[in-house]
Amino acid sequence: MKKFQIILVCGSLCLPACNPDPIGKTYPVKGKVYLDGVLLKAGSVAFFPADKGEGAPAFEAGSRIKQDGTYELSTRGKPGALLGSYKVTVVSQTKVEPNRAGDVVSLVPKEYTNKETTPLRVEVIEKLQDGKYDLQMSSN
Repeated sequence: MKKFQIILVCGSLCLPACNPDPIGKTYPVKGKVYLDGVLLKAGSVAFFPADKGEGAPAFEAGSRIKQDGTYELSTRGKPGALLGSYKVTVVSQTKVEPNRAGDVVSLVPKEYTNKETTPLRVEVIEKLQDGKYDLQMSSN
C-alpha cells in the first residue's frame, strides 16, 4: 500500500511540469471603445495576431463591450493578451425592430468588423498604460 502512495505522490508532482500552460504569460489589456467620440455600450472586440512569423502572438483575444463602454481582454479564458501586434475588430449591432427576431443593423462601419479590412492596430506591451488600448473609430 505504501508503495502505491509513493508512486501516486511522485506522479502528481510531475503533472505541472508535464502539462505547461499552453497559452503562456498574458498581460492586462483594457480600454474604451468609441465611435465618432461616443462610447459604444454593447458589442465585442477581437484582437487577431497581425503577423504569422516568429515572435507573433499565437492566439487571438477578445472581450464583450460593457454598458459603460469598456472592455477587458482574455485569451482562451485567461485574463489578458500575449505581447505583440494585433489587428482589432469591433462588432456592435442593434435590432431594426425590437419585437422582431433577426433584422439587425451594424452600429459600426463594416470595415471595422473584418480582420482583413480593419484599420485598427494595437501593440500589446508589458506595462498597462491608461488610454493606450482605447479604440477610436470614425463613421466617415
